[in-house]
Amino acid sequence: WSKQLGQPLFHLLSSFGVSSFMKTEWERFWHERDQKRLMYALIINEQNTIQTPIIQNPLFKKNVFQTIPFQLCEWFHFNTVIFPTVEGVFYGVSVKRFTSLKERIKLGKQLSELLFSPELFPGFFHFTSCVPHTGSRFDMERWAGVKIRTSPFLRTCYPVVAHSLDGLKYDWFRGGKREAMFKDEKLPKTIEITDWYFQKRRQLQALFSLEHWLNKR
Repeated sequence: WSKQLGQPLFHLLSSFGVSSFMKTEWERFWHERDQKRLMYALIINEQNTIQTPIIQNPLFKKNVFQTIPFQLCEWFHFNTVIFPTVEGVFYGVSVKRFTSLKERIKLGKQLSELLFSPELFPGFFHFTSCVPHTGSRFDMERWAGVKIRTSPFLRTCYPVVAHSLDGLKYDWFRGGKREAMFKDEKLPKTIEITDWYFQKRRQLQALFSLEHWLNKR
């Protein structure tokens, strides 16, 4: 509606539970059209929005973040965001210290840098355009030469879950040094992780085999 009327209507954002942080950033974008800053703002806002109701929620701490499987995933670097290509080459960045707000924001900036790199973005876009997404690792593994599916479709394991947004409708921003939040983050030295991915895949299978053996005993 702001575009249609030719005037900013961002003063209405508070009625939709949008933070004062994003209200200011949208108003700034209206005048400056700085797409990178707006993208960073959305990353910062998203991670701050989930910090208190989800990351610091005692229920999630006990049942997710403090569990042995989650800790093992962190220890072995099994949590990785991957951008595949139809050439069978994978790029990505590992998630480190997921419960740290600072680390998640850093990860978001790194992923945006990787995703929108001029030389790589066309390949990522082509993959998402022509490969149906099922939530299975086989979606990307088959392009790297894997012949047998070892990971199921997402919807055969988990139903669609509706989450309440009541706990997310609060204004996290309390002022502070806004500009310090927008500094760039460098990508890791290694972003092509195809061989690394299959090494982690073998480690994960070994852990599952060990768990299965222990359960039988």
